[in-house]
Amino acid sequence: MIYYHDDEVTIRDMEDADAEIIAAAELAQGDHVSAEKYQTRLRDRAEGRCAALVAEFYGCAAGYVNVYYDSVWGAFANRGLCEIVDFGVLEKYRRRGIGKKLMDAAEALAFEKADAVYLGVGLHAGYGSAQRMYIKRGYVPDGSGAWYQDTACTPYGACANDDELVLYLSKSAPSSDGRKAVQLCGVCILTNDAPRLAAFYETILCEKPFAEGAHYGFNGAQLAVYDPGDVKVVPEKNMSVMFYVNDVLSEYERLTRELPGIVVTSPPERRPWGAYSFWFLDPDGNTVSFIEKREA
Repeated sequence: MIYYHDDEVTIRDMEDADAEIIAAAELAQGDHVSAEKYQTRLRDRAEGRCAALVAEFYGCAAGYVNVYYDSVWGAFANRGLCEIVDFGVLEKYRRRGIGKKLMDAAEALAFEKADAVYLGVGLHAGYGSAQRMYIKRGYVPDGSGAWYQDTACTPYGACANDDELVLYLSKSAPSSDGRKAVQLCGVCILTNDAPRLAAFYETILCEKPFAEGAHYGFNGAQLAVYDPGDVKVVPEKNMSVMFYVNDVLSEYERLTRELPGIVVTSPPERRPWGAYSFWFLDPDGNTVSFIEKREA
């Protein structure tokens, strides 16, 4: 089956001959693999457990990815979600957009089965480019920390920084009209006395906040305390619900178009602590913030 085709790249089902070709190319570039790795994926596909895809670049096998249905591994095991496994592009074919097209095809398959997809990425430096790519594609950590040999690591427990030490990430499916899902960022409490309120939360959370001007963040800024200065703070409406979006300006234009009466209390701008965001009120007068994701 063909999943994608253009003048340079074709994404198709993996074939038996691909196993030897890809394994030989990876051995030549210094990787420790054998054809059995890919033959296992082909056997699993024959049993209906996964899809095994290959990318061709001008007819030559250049990369691969596998999508396991209702995966039984890792942080999201047995939840009905697909897992992307063994994604790679041969070194001589990198920086040609092949990896992006492989991931697009894999995610499209996964989103036919469920409303989210997940993967595990290694933590050593050899996975650095993959880590950056996944974050840019909208994957977020699941919160369970590092896993080693398919078991969540205990704090300060023993593990090795090898290929089996991974962090699990997930990504939600786009909305039905093609826009990427808005992701909850956290809650911000607006106040005219940020130091006082931050000291209170420091005590109850047993956590020292990171402060940037009048903005105090806790727990990776899932909770924040902020004095907005010129923006009026109404005591009974001092909670701000924050969401991450991929493009603040396009979301601002969408909401002002789709909700003509929307009350924007602060238009898109770069905040003192670096966030690019805009603020508006919900029908009950609560503040909502849309914040642009920072690229890794």
